[in-house]
Amino acid sequence: MRECDAQEEGGPKCYPEQWYCDGYPDCHDKSDEPPTCQRACLESEFVCKSGKCLPRAYLCDGQNDCGRLPSGLRDLSDEDPAICKTSLKCDQNEYPCAKTPQCVPLSKFCDGKVDCGDGSDEHTMCHVEDPKTAEQCEYGAAMTIDGVKCFCANGKFVNSASRCEWVNRCERGKMGLSPVCSQGCEDYKNGTFRCSCFDSRLKLMNGTHCVADEKAAHPSFAILTPKEMYIVQKNSMTNFSSMPRPLGKTGAFVIVHEHPDFAAESKIPVLCVTESPSPNSSLVTCGTVSSPSIVKSYAVDFDLPAVRIMRFDVLGGNWIFSDGQFYVVLCKHEKKRIVNCATISSVGTMKDLVYDAVNGQLFVADGDMFHQGAIWRIDVATAPGAPGVRHRLTTQSTDTPAIAIDPFTEFLYYVDSASNVVRAISYNGTDPRIAVGGQIANQIKFMDFADGKLILVLKDERIFVVDTLNPDWKNWQELTPPTNGGAPKSILAVQHFQTGEHLWKRGKSKCKCDGICVSSSRSCLCRDGLAAKGSKCLEPLSNDKFLVLAQLRPSRVQILGLQEDGNAQSVGIPAILGARRPSALTFDPKQRRLLIFDRQRHSLMVQRLAEPDNFTLHGLAGVVNCEGMAYDHTADNLYMTDQARRLIVVARLANLNVQRIIVSGNMSNPRAIVVHVEKSYLFWGSWNEHENREGWPAMIERAKLDGSQRKDLKDAIKAEWDAITETELTMLVARMPNRVIKVI
Repeated sequence: MRECDAQEEGGPKCYPEQWYCDGYPDCHDKSDEPPTCQRACLESEFVCKSGKCLPRAYLCDGQNDCGRLPSGLRDLSDEDPAICKTSLKCDQNEYPCAKTPQCVPLSKFCDGKVDCGDGSDEHTMCHVEDPKTAEQCEYGAAMTIDGVKCFCANGKFVNSASRCEWVNRCERGKMGLSPVCSQGCEDYKNGTFRCSCFDSRLKLMNGTHCVADEKAAHPSFAILTPKEMYIVQKNSMTNFSSMPRPLGKTGAFVIVHEHPDFAAESKIPVLCVTESPSPNSSLVTCGTVSSPSIVKSYAVDFDLPAVRIMRFDVLGGNWIFSDGQFYVVLCKHEKKRIVNCATISSVGTMKDLVYDAVNGQLFVADGDMFHQGAIWRIDVATAPGAPGVRHRLTTQSTDTPAIAIDPFTEFLYYVDSASNVVRAISYNGTDPRIAVGGQIANQIKFMDFADGKLILVLKDERIFVVDTLNPDWKNWQELTPPTNGGAPKSILAVQHFQTGEHLWKRGKSKCKCDGICVSSSRSCLCRDGLAAKGSKCLEPLSNDKFLVLAQLRPSRVQILGLQEDGNAQSVGIPAILGARRPSALTFDPKQRRLLIFDRQRHSLMVQRLAEPDNFTLHGLAGVVNCEGMAYDHTADNLYMTDQARRLIVVARLANLNVQRIIVSGNMSNPRAIVVHVEKSYLFWGSWNEHENREGWPAMIERAKLDGSQRKDLKDAIKAEWDAITETELTMLVARMPNRVIKVI
């Protein structure tokens, strides 16, 4: 550790060794960045005039990212008009230099001291006076190379009538500055303002911060470690070491305040984790750290081991699940089950996810390589039947490990690792500003927001509370759990809590819905496969043709109606979520049943279309990895390919224990298969996505239903083209699921 600010009030301060000469002044006396510091930027980075290194994506993005020069002036070199081909935007009472990307206060023009890098503030016209123009200036006039310009005292700006007008203090956020109120703000146009709280139950602390307890110096929040939970409340920290479930073997977890089934224990947040006690069960188990013997489990219809992120919507009573890569799913909470799941959106590589229950919006930090890192807003229910509309909030590539939201002012905070700052941006992607600067921003791994303050968890497991109205690090509060002489405790999550926090805007009334209620818009979402009509989810429609789709993530089978023009539409049949890893499926037209191979459980799942919530599982001994199934309903025979054993087996559906191998050997990996009942033919494809060391090419083969007369389809076409028509062959190959092998 190093020491700085010895002469400052409250000093000296200590800072980590890695902050020394990192290009970001963290001390008031700037002793951590002496003139002797020498750093080299990467070739792929832009070098600011101050020496700071920036990703080139930050050039000309309309935001000043280079910080300040040693003189205290802003370094605007990343928005240099010569590079960006645009004019430089300066603050009130400032004016741009002629050739260098600098904004200098008008009061410093022609004062005998050079402030512009090109010297244009001390130009040859400084001795010329223009009394006529100067008389029009209310406060002060400065001679620039473009003529006389008026300026005002601090806190005022020159309006269109060349008069000095008070700056609207309530709009500081729009100017890229720290706000003056944590919630509502009214400017009196005389240099003064008044803060207010959107939630009438809150109180104003220091005239600026809306808080539930004005005696508390910081928000109430929970700190989760692998073996303990710490509750920070009323200026004290309480340790709970009895966990309802041990962490480490579980998948996702979430801290829930005001869980609907733990009313008596509502003062202490509830810990919920995902569990899979057996291959056939997926549970979300919740319990309190204050009473660990009180545990409640909720069955979930779909496969939970793949879930990496879990959140709970207290206002709507909904669960949010994501695997962090492919999907975000919203599910309805009931007393014993989590049901009616609807896929909200697909994602890339998710770094973090937060949900605004008041406004019904998801915010995702996406690290997907194709998007090059972005922050997205996902509107959960913008219109009936149209969930998951996405809006990109950041324009430049952003590496963001953590995000947090303020639903009161509708601002989002995100860590910008590339420029080592925490930025704030409105829900619409406007009014960006730097909320926290300095090297510490690059050390953040988790983040939360409450009462106008950010709760930051650093990579070294320290926790700080930062006032976003006054982010000076001298005012930061450290609230790290005690180590008692041991190693720092690994922090898994932080979560603020406040009783009735989400009720200020929507109240306690809930929408009437037989699906998933999104409280923010009083609208309904229906489970995958159903369509909403008002507060109702449509009943199944009659349809003669169906399109059946199996999906691994999230594990589900969708059934759509196939129209004459080839378009698919919802027919009111809910998606089937019971299959853990559906790798093959076929259809029984006689009894209108879906036959699905569940790879995770090595079982055959039999599902009737008329009973989407009821299915039966049948073990398939000997079948290891099936990617193709075909059913002959006339003989009750089920044909299955097995990649692992490189063979094709047939079994009687009424007795799956009796199996017969009909084709084996001389192929790579058998995959898709179809049956032509009238001609008594099987067609299957075999290929390997990896290098085929055994030399078997990708091919489509044909054989009789008993496995005899096996031939490569190319040879079969040459020898017996009249045995099958081209139309029938095209139809059969098109039926093969998952992949096109080759065109013949």
